[in-house]
Amino acid sequence: MGGQRKGKAMGRIATFVNLLRTGRWGDLRANLQRRTFPRRVFFHNKLVFCRLVDMPPLRIRLDHVEVRPATPEDIPLLQQIRPRSSGYEEAFGKNHACFIAISGDRPAAYSWYICGGVHSSPTNGYEIELGEQACYSYGIEVHPDFRMKGAMIKLWHDSVRMLSERGFQKTYAAIPEENQLSVKSHTRMGFEPLFTFTVSRFLGISRYSQEYVDGSVISGSGTLRWRDPEL
Repeated sequence: MGGQRKGKAMGRIATFVNLLRTGRWGDLRANLQRRTFPRRVFFHNKLVFCRLVDMPPLRIRLDHVEVRPATPEDIPLLQQIRPRSSGYEEAFGKNHACFIAISGDRPAAYSWYICGGVHSSPTNGYEIELGEQACYSYGIEVHPDFRMKGAMIKLWHDSVRMLSERGFQKTYAAIPEENQLSVKSHTRMGFEPLFTFTVSRFLGISRYSQEYVDGSVISGSGTLRWRDPEL
């Protein structure tokens, strides 16, 4: 437990240093605000909502990486990829879809999806209506030994294909705007940004805005309830 807290602290320090070094003052201010004030008092976040439109072909076959649906019996393997004190039982209990990539006899990566229905994030103040043919992607993790070795790309390709075979034709994701590395990675994997969602909450009163890629902006209060017009 102490090692996990230390790792998180070092990660936060690295984030602050990177924001200072690159002069991203707005992101630095938002990050400091989130770390300084309790969420029940003040909360601010910016997320880039994306939709998968065109998965690029695999440049390398990566036959040594097998992707398959994960089950609760795979929890020990998921813990090897990313140890979680809270475990993974709750997500399986909610019938979220999980896929795991195996390289040889070692777990390399996993990804989680909420398929159908409504994806709700009370913390960020939004609800996405997925209907019967869409999924929301979250919780992607790659074991440190397999980063930058193609495991995540193979995981994306095969999991999206298997979801499509189940009837889910669209995939969405919401990425912290400050994490431009993740935004660019999703773009390379075929995602297109739809809009940037900004939420600010003070003493329980929320305001939000959606800034679309065409420059239009929609603002509101309370919880954003969104459905892709293409669904």
